[in-house]
Amino acid sequence: AGTSISAPSLAQVAFASKSYDTHNAWSGSVFTAPISGKYQVNCHVYFAGATWSAGLARSIQLIKGGPGSFTEYLTLYVNPSGYTGAMGLVGSTTIDLLAGDTLSITLQHNEGTAKALDTTAGVNVLSITRVGN
Repeated sequence: AGTSISAPSLAQVAFASKSYDTHNAWSGSVFTAPISGKYQVNCHVYFAGATWSAGLARSIQLIKGGPGSFTEYLTLYVNPSGYTGAMGLVGSTTIDLLAGDTLSITLQHNEGTAKALDTTAGVNVLSITRVGN
């Protein structure tokens, strides 16, 4: 990643490299469920060093497309005090998908200036695993 996230718009995150994708279900920023079932979604994103203001928020959101589409917050964090430095967000959920449903990850913050994701290999990670029927 390395994506610049402007406030307060939602920014879809492109996870560029794949470690394991048996069904070619990931295409840069969208996962398409190859098989109906329960899927475990784990996400970790890391913002590069920046100044963060007290009382402002940032979030990871899971967007489900297809029948019954919705948005789910994987994590929502509000700064209790000001902070300068890198900042990570982690979220996890289990979700029911039908074959052909799509998932994407978006980030949002309400700071006054754009914030960039860290470009260090392996710090921005998305894992989607089918765990049952």
